[in-house]
Amino acid sequence: MEHFGIVPIESMYVCTPVIAVNDGAGPTETVLDEETGFLCPANDDLAFANAAAILANDKSRQKRMGDACLLYT
Repeated sequence: MEHFGIVPIESMYVCTPVIAVNDGAGPTETVLDEETGFLCPANDDLAFANAAAILANDKSRQKRMGDACLLYT
């Protein structure tokens, strides 16, 4: 239930896609799901693992999402 959250903004500023909980005002207002990162349901370990695996295994997607991060910060 983060009210804003500076960590996702800092991550996006350095072109790093964010993996965050799809809850609270912070991540849902700053992270665009599947564009600048992934918003995962709370308490869903598999969703977080899948998001991390996607970014780790698809470098072109990681770069594209990272580039989008900088546009939105």
